[in-house]
Amino acid sequence: LAPLPDDKPAVAKPAEPVKPAEPIVPDEPAGPVEAKLPGNQVSVKLVSKGAGKLAPLRYTAKPGAKQKVELAMDFASLETCLSVGPTCPLGTEKKDTIIPTIVLLGEAETKVVDKDGKAEYAVTVSGVDAREVKGSELPVEKFKLVLGSLGGLVIGGTVGADGKAGETTLTVAKPDQFSEGALELVRLTMPAWPVLPAEPIGVGAKWQATVTTKLADKVMVTQVTDYELVSHKGAAWSIKSKTKISGVDQEVAESPASAMKISKI
Repeated sequence: LAPLPDDKPAVAKPAEPVKPAEPIVPDEPAGPVEAKLPGNQVSVKLVSKGAGKLAPLRYTAKPGAKQKVELAMDFASLETCLSVGPTCPLGTEKKDTIIPTIVLLGEAETKVVDKDGKAEYAVTVSGVDAREVKGSELPVEKFKLVLGSLGGLVIGGTVGADGKAGETTLTVAKPDQFSEGALELVRLTMPAWPVLPAEPIGVGAKWQATVTTKLADKVMVTQVTDYELVSHKGAAWSIKSKTKISGVDQEVAESPASAMKISKI
């Protein structure tokens, strides 16, 4: 026999609630991430010795010495398209990029110093921050989230008594999805050690350091830095510098299938 209907009318079951789609989160790097700044051959030329008592200027690090440091780094760029193309449909189009100030707080330690005064050092970052910059369109609070991935960053390398640096390594032991991009920003804005002349100098001395290197591992450039000794009080020396970058016209390959021409460097 066909089954009989229930005495009570059937009640429709409520529809199952639809679960919202899970947000797509980029995979975090499995292990430590690194970025490197190569050591380059630098030539130094003394322009003027300065005035007053002349003395050799050298870095004199001591093993185990520690010092609190703050690195504040700014970056801005202006790109101009000179010809119409897929990435520049309007011809001469300018694009400003200004990021908030990157601030790294931490402790620098001298690990080892050899007989020639070459020191191995490490800067361990314990705090990061960002400061507003006029003209930047990046929200500072969101930028702080990106920089937060640099907590525990270790910057390690060597520097000679004359300021000539070896390879510098930036390492984040416990990265997240933002770490690689944040490391690249620090690598681009990382200040260089002032390179020192061999001759004794006094206040007002000027010298020039020249190095050929690859900018962002892509563009071959020549950097010429003009230094000036502003003051000398006890063991403290104040130096100011300005670097000019130039380079020949060149092609940079983004991939085997595409390349761009870089000119007027």
